[in-house]
Amino acid sequence: MTSIAPEPTTPRKVVFTVLTVLLPVAVLAACVLLLMLIGRDPQSETDAGAGPSGVYPDDPAAPGQPIEPAGPTPSTGPAPPANPAADPDVIRRQALEAMAQRYRTGPFVRLLAMQPSSVVQGGAMAWMSRAGRTVDNPWLVERGQLRADRAPSSTGSAVTVSLHPDELGQPTVTVVPGVPNRVRLQVSLPPDAIAGLHVAFEGYYGHFFVPAQGQGADGEVGSIYVTEPDVTAVTFGIDAAVLPDGRPIPGPTPHPVTMYVGVEDRDGNISSYVTRQLQVVPVGSGDLEVTLTMSVATDLDLYVVEPTGVVVYYRNTSSFTGGHLDLDANAACQNNVGINNEHVFWPRGAAPAGTYTVRVANYTSCIGGAQVDYQVTVRNCGEVAVYTGSFAGDGRRDQCTASPGQDPSWCHDVVSFMVMPCQR
Repeated sequence: MTSIAPEPTTPRKVVFTVLTVLLPVAVLAACVLLLMLIGRDPQSETDAGAGPSGVYPDDPAAPGQPIEPAGPTPSTGPAPPANPAADPDVIRRQALEAMAQRYRTGPFVRLLAMQPSSVVQGGAMAWMSRAGRTVDNPWLVERGQLRADRAPSSTGSAVTVSLHPDELGQPTVTVVPGVPNRVRLQVSLPPDAIAGLHVAFEGYYGHFFVPAQGQGADGEVGSIYVTEPDVTAVTFGIDAAVLPDGRPIPGPTPHPVTMYVGVEDRDGNISSYVTRQLQVVPVGSGDLEVTLTMSVATDLDLYVVEPTGVVVYYRNTSSFTGGHLDLDANAACQNNVGINNEHVFWPRGAAPAGTYTVRVANYTSCIGGAQVDYQVTVRNCGEVAVYTGSFAGDGRRDQCTASPGQDPSWCHDVVSFMVMPCQR
């Protein structure tokens, strides 16, 4: 048998073999690279690795240096309109619409104000905004500018301010944290002559100035509401039940506070100050709070029905979910007379998700059947809704644990609303 020995390999054959294998690969790679270069978007090179200001943050050659444009950009006409979704008015309207879908107002009450948790509005609830605050002060005054100095002294001018006669029937205003209160004043100046109001709370550092900036719509003079030709109103509240030194008010005894209000005219003259006696009531706080406020001392009762069907009210002051009635006023016209507020709350993280219903009942009249106006404030995961209604007559000594339907004489369905887990 004849064996065939392998032919000896020469350097020339090695080179030829290598070229035969690698040359097609190199040609193919060059074609792919050429196609990539032809199809590349020049603008994408600027945007791909750039930060918010068109800067390559990871380029070691020129850290933080802006990218030079390749050339002039051809004109494309006027700039497109701003994104309507970023417009503050659009955001506010959308937030209100979304919130309104979760709140159903009862047939015999009226919605006063609504403030989504993500939007700070003007108008009736603007006092809740803490924007522009300059010192640590728990008080909130609608549209008031908090100043670190003391309220200026009266200049002895002819300007006068006094309490409206309606205020005299209630010698003390009960203040529950987070709930708006309103004091009406009579001023001896026409609205266009008022520069503003100075508001101070005795013992608490600083004071508020509420400016007037000319006649506005709906009877509003700038930041001062004019309800009648010579009547203005101050809306105020307290953010937390704390003493002037910042310590919590020890409960359950209310803490007395004197409120001072003076008027400044356009010439800088300041009136004497009128006083209004307040009492701050310490109550529980949490993700969900419902507060009833009465215009006069009478026996109205607050009911809150939670999603489980349990009703928190004067006969069932606590629920297994953590709901608690911690303030019950004017019971049988004998207990807590003059407080004029009731309060139900769920601590942080305790309020179950679902639908809640708020009712107010006229249990018995302590004022001989005269009319009483009431206000219900719902604070739900940072959003706020305020409702108002009224009763007249002797009331009904019964429990309003079920809907009264279309009978408005003694019990009202105020609002039903949705509670969802709060975003932390």
